[in-house]
Amino acid sequence: MTFTISQTPDASNEYLYPSSESSCALTPSTGTDNSALVDDVWNNPDDTDYVYTTSTSSVTDEYNIDNSSVGAGTINYVRIISRVFTDSIDQDSSGEYYHGVYGGTDSNNWGVNHAPVISSATKYYSTWLENPDTSSAWTWSNIDALRVLIKCKSPDISSPETLTLRPNGQGNYNTLSASPAVSEYLNIDEDTADDDTTYVFSDTSDEKSSYTFPNHTTESGTINNITVYFRAREYYLDDTGHITAFVRISSTDYFGDEETLTSDYVNNNYEWTQNPNTTSAWTWNDVDNLEVGLRLDGEHSTKQGRCTQLYAVVNYTATVNPEIRSSQCYAVVNYTPSATQVTLQDPTGVDIQDNRSTKRYNFRDGTYLVRDNGRASKTLVITGTETSSSDDTINSLRSMAADGTKVTLASMDDTNLNGDYYIKNINAKKIGGWVNRYDYTLNLEEI
Repeated sequence: MTFTISQTPDASNEYLYPSSESSCALTPSTGTDNSALVDDVWNNPDDTDYVYTTSTSSVTDEYNIDNSSVGAGTINYVRIISRVFTDSIDQDSSGEYYHGVYGGTDSNNWGVNHAPVISSATKYYSTWLENPDTSSAWTWSNIDALRVLIKCKSPDISSPETLTLRPNGQGNYNTLSASPAVSEYLNIDEDTADDDTTYVFSDTSDEKSSYTFPNHTTESGTINNITVYFRAREYYLDDTGHITAFVRISSTDYFGDEETLTSDYVNNNYEWTQNPNTTSAWTWNDVDNLEVGLRLDGEHSTKQGRCTQLYAVVNYTATVNPEIRSSQCYAVVNYTPSATQVTLQDPTGVDIQDNRSTKRYNFRDGTYLVRDNGRASKTLVITGTETSSSDDTINSLRSMAADGTKVTLASMDDTNLNGDYYIKNINAKKIGGWVNRYDYTLNLEEI
């Protein structure tokens, strides 16, 4: 008589990475081999190199991937995963980001659209439960013929942008004084205000200076407004000091609101939503010819009006095509390994250890109660001897123990012992002089 022990391991994943290009239209961030930029191991991505596109039309990369090293078991699904992000704002919702698979015939099969891709690196995936080329279960030969694809495009999208301009020269007016005594614009052009370290000032009424600004460079789009920012104070407070920003266009000055100075530096600003000279929207030519000035009121040398910082911000709406970047792309083959079964001779001994859970309750009168909470565990110790194909049998049992998943015991004489167990350990000793004889002890824990 015999009994059997069988094991069906839990499902496992095999990770397959791009090995070479099949055909590629995305732009590499470096080098010329796109597949080498997306082949990072699944848990160790590198976002410093990637493939990307800014195209408004669909572009596709197709990669050959490694052959399977498993090649056995039932394939449950194939999943394509990529790590994707943009270089700036999120992709427009009308964009594309697809995964695809080539399953062995002359066609590409696409998953769902993952657009819009966002600016933070995110993993997207698409799953195929069967080979879409054949509408049948995946085979390992399909896996070895598999190619993975990504397809994407980046349509136009409106993006709010700003351009900050700082003084770079003297304009039409220069009646304000400078401290220290250098060109005025050098005292008000800093990125971070330095207050009374450098500034321009007036110790009389209605003095003004104006300044030129650099041209714009690559910026484009619709200008929404130009805002002038200035930081000022009165050196000796008596509420008589004032400051007003203005823009000078076509030899005419256009003033903003007058601000009263305080003893502490205060940030002020004035916004022009359109060109005050033309009463039309600002143009980039207007920006390139921009001249901004300050009118300061002081009273005398001990009651100065001071300004330490001046700059203009152009607020505009640009049309952009964010880079759609992929830094990782790989296939995951989820499969259930083939079941293993060994047949053993009837055991020479079976020891059952049935442990129960109990709790004792002690009472004040000295009596107590023991409650049985049911069986806690059941350990089965089987001893036996194997002589037929014993090397293979014992090695299979050791592999089952190492795998750690449950085993199923069947065809025991005592049918109450049949069922699911974990192998706690196996001890097997080869008997000298007997080439194929093993004496073993198998320790099982019932599930």
